[in-house]
Amino acid sequence: LFTGRRSKYEKLSHDEEEKRRMRRERNRLAATKCREKRETVLTILQAQCDRESNIYKNFLEEVRQLQERKQHL
Repeated sequence: LFTGRRSKYEKLSHDEEEKRRMRRERNRLAATKCREKRETVLTILQAQCDRESNIYKNFLEEVRQLQERKQHL
């Protein structure tokens, strides 16, 4: 069955080995960059979520206070 992949037992030429090494290095750097970007985005989104949650809590407190004032009128 032909899968398009080279056998791991087949010896690569020096040029092919170098290309493979360079491709792996580029991929490793790209993966690191991707993980860092994802972590940055998650941090930003978590901060936004925390801010929105605080705003929501403040609105709920304001509603509670206004309802309390309304009962005293």
